[in-house]
Amino acid sequence: MGLRKAGTSRPRLVDNVAAHANGLTHIAWSTNGKHVLTGGCDGKVTIAVAPSKDVEAKTVCSINDHEEPITALAVSPSGKHFASAAEDHIVKLYSYPDGRFDSNVTRFALPLRSLAFSATGGTLAAGGDDEGIRLISVADASISQVLKGHRGSVSSLAFDPQHTLLGSSGSDGTILVHDIEAAKVVHELREVAPKGKSEEGFGNTVGWHPDGKLMAVPGAENQILVIDRVSGEVAFSLSDIHTQAVATLAWSPNGRYLASADRDQVVLIWDMAKRDVLGRYDHVADISGLAWRPGGNDLAVADWGGNYGIWESAIPFHLPSPCGSSEAVEPEVSLRFSMHDSDEDDNSPRNSQGTSSGDPELDGDDEEAPGKETRHAPPAKKAAKPVAKEGSALAKETRDEVRIVAAAVPMQPPFQSGGTSGNTSRRHFLVYNMLGCVTSQQEEGHATVQVEFHDTSRAGSRLPALTDFFGFTMAALGDAGALLAAPKRGGKSPSALMFRPLSSWAPNAEWSVRLPESEEVLAIALGRSFIAAATSLGVLRIFSLAGVQRFVASLSGPVVSLAAHESRLAVVTHAGAPLPDGSQVLEVAQWDIGSHALCGPRGAPLRLALSPKATLTWLGFTEEGQLATYDSQGMLRVLVEEMGGCWVPFFSSASERKSASERHWVVGVGDKDLYCILCKADGPDAQPQVTPRPVLRLLPLALPLLPGDSAALEEEGVRLTLQRARAQAHPRREEEILGLETALDRNLVRQMAAACAGDNAVRALELASQLVLHKSLEGARLYASTLRMGALADRISALQQDQMDAEASRPPPAYSTTPVPSVRPPSFPGTTTPLPAEPREPQLPPVTPAFTPDLNPASKPSFTPAPSSNPDVTPAKPQEPAATKPSQQKEAPATVSKPELKISSVFGVAKEMKPSPFAKKAAPAVKESLMSSLSSAQKQQAVAAAAAAAGGLKRKGLQSSGMSNVAKAPRK
Repeated sequence: MGLRKAGTSRPRLVDNVAAHANGLTHIAWSTNGKHVLTGGCDGKVTIAVAPSKDVEAKTVCSINDHEEPITALAVSPSGKHFASAAEDHIVKLYSYPDGRFDSNVTRFALPLRSLAFSATGGTLAAGGDDEGIRLISVADASISQVLKGHRGSVSSLAFDPQHTLLGSSGSDGTILVHDIEAAKVVHELREVAPKGKSEEGFGNTVGWHPDGKLMAVPGAENQILVIDRVSGEVAFSLSDIHTQAVATLAWSPNGRYLASADRDQVVLIWDMAKRDVLGRYDHVADISGLAWRPGGNDLAVADWGGNYGIWESAIPFHLPSPCGSSEAVEPEVSLRFSMHDSDEDDNSPRNSQGTSSGDPELDGDDEEAPGKETRHAPPAKKAAKPVAKEGSALAKETRDEVRIVAAAVPMQPPFQSGGTSGNTSRRHFLVYNMLGCVTSQQEEGHATVQVEFHDTSRAGSRLPALTDFFGFTMAALGDAGALLAAPKRGGKSPSALMFRPLSSWAPNAEWSVRLPESEEVLAIALGRSFIAAATSLGVLRIFSLAGVQRFVASLSGPVVSLAAHESRLAVVTHAGAPLPDGSQVLEVAQWDIGSHALCGPRGAPLRLALSPKATLTWLGFTEEGQLATYDSQGMLRVLVEEMGGCWVPFFSSASERKSASERHWVVGVGDKDLYCILCKADGPDAQPQVTPRPVLRLLPLALPLLPGDSAALEEEGVRLTLQRARAQAHPRREEEILGLETALDRNLVRQMAAACAGDNAVRALELASQLVLHKSLEGARLYASTLRMGALADRISALQQDQMDAEASRPPPAYSTTPVPSVRPPSFPGTTTPLPAEPREPQLPPVTPAFTPDLNPASKPSFTPAPSSNPDVTPAKPQEPAATKPSQQKEAPATVSKPELKISSVFGVAKEMKPSPFAKKAAPAVKESLMSSLSSAQKQQAVAAAAAAAGGLKRKGLQSSGMSNVAKAPRK
């Protein structure tokens, strides 16, 4: 962590290194902190080993490609490239660390003054005396956007760490904050910085705090202004120390300290927790550049003499590190330093570092070169001048206690699912989904929008290209057409909404609408028969496909995203401030636009489930119409009806990706698979590119169950259960429900077989109790008997009886003409033939058995004749049982009673039951009850079954289906 040395608590400046001719000199560190890069007015760019107390500076590379003085120098955060600009109007890109020339990125008509790389290194911003700031793709050197707003020369540029904003300063003292995605100015502070050109010493350096919540800029009154990211107002200022205009500044790696240099050759180190000066250094020449070593405690200084040096140990050891976590602060140490208590004991951290007193001027050694004096500013003088209201990014501190209060976590801005950023190339996707894509290609002064569908065989799969003068930044694509939206761009270009139908029976079907100047479209969605747009005023606007305004509603919070499926609309809004760890607090509401009613599992807005410290990155519906989300941690969740409506995780990117450099970009969600595009984790390839067209990948959906021997079967069972519940929630899906029940029973049977193999009868019985179909339970009983697990087989028989009793007490279902398909019953390990499927007559309603004898002989059955549900069936009169011939009575042994027949279903199998003492008395009533509710064909079947029983047939002779018995029985 820097060049700290034992026994040293005082900063030390290594002697200046003469690197260039006299003039403006630029300086930057490599991302690994090993080398210092400089550019001078001699047109050279050098790469040198950073000098230290023990190591001399050594130039490893010198580049002389520019013919004019260097005016800007920038190093990519990726560590692979660096760029330089000069008065020859050219921006050149080089590779690091060999300094090999890659390409001329762009050429301006006038000299350039500033360069800046984005946080990923995929975009390079360039500005100067020309009008406009160009955002250039490093991958192909294409200009993705041109940001305007400055009336004079651009002096400094800086991307925020979140890569959503760009700060810039001008020679007229104006500070602008640009929204990169919308290509517009969101904050403007006119004439707050010193006026003057950078070549005259007025660099007006713009610097973002490492967390992106604050931006520091030089002030017009020799102070430093700290601007709040959200409000764009001055949160506080640092003043009363600098006597000349501040020329340049730099944040420490963790943002705890700020270094600033003025035109009076003075460098100050500010403690941003107390907004006070921590240290001061007087240089021998005007300072032109400052840069903190990444991950270190060293500060690089460049001057107008063409020299540079390294200020080692810029922060004393007894203070918190400039590159560690700002929260890792010991209150005792900070308290002693802030109050300058001289009564410290010998074991204090300061004395252990060689500090003999509380006076900073007495600390450390006296090794300093002439003219390079280092001293600490008087601590009693308060330098901060708060000018902001309550709630600014840095909290007010007391003099008695030093503590860091984290700035409020910013709310997630709105986004459009399926869209990509236009900062990495000239062409990007406004939307890419399962139907097709809408692309935008940046041209000189305008853009071209193209709508294409994946299915090229459909009519109108490719709409004519649209010349975009609105500046569309988002789109939604549906079967009906394409919806486009543009943000406002200044007072003359209000926000706009446009719909392009795929086909129409009449001309002029395409329409557009402009919003008031105070309102801006933030999110859009396209349904089957409606269009939705959420605006910056918290308003949800509903249009018909023809452009008729249908409804307007106020949202409960700032909108985050919209999604539509057929007649349903999902709206995600903020439900509160983000949590301290960065987790967003979001909620989603679902509306049925056709009925103007809330829908969903609970019929009310539902809290959105997100991973810790994650943001929402995709919102949509599955192919079955279930709401789904995907967050920045790579977790896909689907909203299900179970548990009163809950979010179920179905996919984790972390478990599917092969390396940490991969990222899954979601396109859509199917019933069993996730449709996605494989991208890089960062850089310009972190999102799909238009050219070449992305390759769609299918990844299986799976619930993250704990590993185990039956984990795969258990996961399949849970998914089938969810699918069956979803099918049961929709009418007229009997076929699908029956197929899912069969598949679920088959899965449960396999789990039961695994439990039996592990001699776990308790689990096997629990699984058997979840079987739905009769034949599945019978198969489970036979399987348990085959394995000689008698206790399990008996309990499964009891389950069968309970199931039949429940069906007997259930009222008959309504008449249905829907044909029921024949399904294959589940097979069991160890059995040769599956149980036969019960034949059904689709034209007749099921007949409820009137009498079901209990398997327990001790219990007495109760029976009641059931009326027929078929009006065409005439109840038959009671018939006397057939008399038994005397010869048959003599042949039968007196000790053996005839077996009684149990009829569980009209189409079922006749089964031999144990004799009952009241069987003879019950037989006529049973027969009368059954025959009264049967059709002629059913009566024949019942008579055949009774005749077979009376003939003394054994059970094994009755294993054929009921329909086979009917075919063999003589017609009456």
